[in-house]
Amino acid sequence: MPNTRREFQQFVEESKVKKLRSREREIREVAQAAVPIGRLTNDENWDFFLSIVQEQVDRLGALIESLQAAAFSDPSFEYADLVSRKAAIDRAKTQKATLEQIMALPKDILEKGIEAKLALDKLEYE
Repeated sequence: MPNTRREFQQFVEESKVKKLRSREREIREVAQAAVPIGRLTNDENWDFFLSIVQEQVDRLGALIESLQAAAFSDPSFEYADLVSRKAAIDRAKTQKATLEQIMALPKDILEKGIEAKLALDKLEYE
């Protein structure tokens, strides 16, 4: 165990490098995947797909608003009715969130690729 602050800092740095080295293969795969994904985001087919997904996201947003408005405007307090409406709203919210995650995939992969490349650079300098 380190006795001084400097030894401790060195120990922490060595631990970080050791952890990166243990994941080097995974990091290299992520870094390599970033290049093809970069081409995907500028592809007209991908843009068309995203436009379809965006339409579904917008449609689900409108559906959520209408379901919520209907739930608040109807003074019915039947338990089965409330549960049914809540389930429909939750289902629409989950579908919308899933589609938004799909749309964010290229950006997320590019960001992770950049992080992976930086980690690899750090490994190569250590």
